[in-house]
Amino acid sequence: MLFNLNSYPSLSNPAAFHSCADAYHEVAEYMDFYNNRRIHSSILDFAPNEFYQRNQTEELTIKEVRV
Repeated sequence: MLFNLNSYPSLSNPAAFHSCADAYHEVAEYMDFYNNRRIHSSILDFAPNEFYQRNQTEELTIKEVRV
């Protein structure tokens, strides 16, 4: 998984964490956002988990992305 720390500033400053549990909670929250709520244009504007679930029951075609 790639992180875009600009969209989640608390992860870009390790000094902001008071403990490992604090850091773990922030990373887990970001992963939830990234996989369950953030839409991705290359997968038909679905969140990754939603795309995966839908692709199990219907054939979805992802968009070609050129870099």
